[in-house]
Amino acid sequence: YALLLAVPMGQTIDHLIKPIVSLQSPGFLFSFIGWFFALTGGLIVIKKQPQWKIPVIFFAGWFFIVLGPTSSIFPIRDAMTERRLYLPAVGTFGLLGLLIIKLKERLTEKNRSGLKFVLGAAAVGTFLIFSWKTYLRAKLYQDPMSLWQEAVTLNSGNARAFNSLGELYYQRNNKLKAKEMFAQSIKLEPNYAKGYNNMGVLLKELNLPQTAFSYFKKALELNPQSADAYNNIGLIYHGNGQMEQAQNAYEEAIRKNPNLPLAYNNLAVLYAQQNQIEKAVSYLRKALELDPEDKNAELNLSKLLMKLKS
Repeated sequence: YALLLAVPMGQTIDHLIKPIVSLQSPGFLFSFIGWFFALTGGLIVIKKQPQWKIPVIFFAGWFFIVLGPTSSIFPIRDAMTERRLYLPAVGTFGLLGLLIIKLKERLTEKNRSGLKFVLGAAAVGTFLIFSWKTYLRAKLYQDPMSLWQEAVTLNSGNARAFNSLGELYYQRNNKLKAKEMFAQSIKLEPNYAKGYNNMGVLLKELNLPQTAFSYFKKALELNPQSADAYNNIGLIYHGNGQMEQAQNAYEEAIRKNPNLPLAYNNLAVLYAQQNQIEKAVSYLRKALELDPEDKNAELNLSKLLMKLKS
């Protein structure tokens, strides 16, 4: 974050931040040395300029306190996102302002006029450059495909970025590129459950159900809480006519995630095929409650209601 704040380059929607697992790792050592010198410098400033003690502590503390809850020793899903830097940056700019004030105090009256010109020119230049970069970033965010292509270009080892790019290709019906991205994601991170699940979905659509089934099972092995994987396994069983196994898989998907409309819809279809219409209707209504825009569930429900009336 400190480097990104100082030099805002290499911005991306998904930074590849690997956890530090050893105190002897280069990442920890460089971070420790950098923050040691920053802390030492702050203490020296406070000692030489006692009147600055409160503002220095306030601005430095602001940076760490605001950033701390999402950037600590506790693991979270997104180790680093650029939006988290907006508020902490206020502390850094405050310290920069103190530095400018101190520099101004040391200069003679003659040099102060020159300083004003330099600072004014720097401020205008910085404003123009950052405004242009903000415009370019905002424009990039309007195109998800370009956004994730940038992510894999900047971090070629980012499995999640390749998986997200694969999902976009899949949504645009480019199955060949989607398969390539999912395969790369799994290659980079062999324990990435979502990559296996997405590959399974794609293979099922390519009429390779048994191969897809093995990917779903691998996804469950890596993440036993994956409701999506259970739902997809249910679809394979369902397609093979193994109704009991399909029902168990759908029900397990709902237990893992009670807010998964697809599982309710699939279970309703199964019950309808077994002529358990009232059960099917109740599950379809639940699916629509969770996702009112689900056209499949809406169509299935209307058919069943007509069947009940007849």
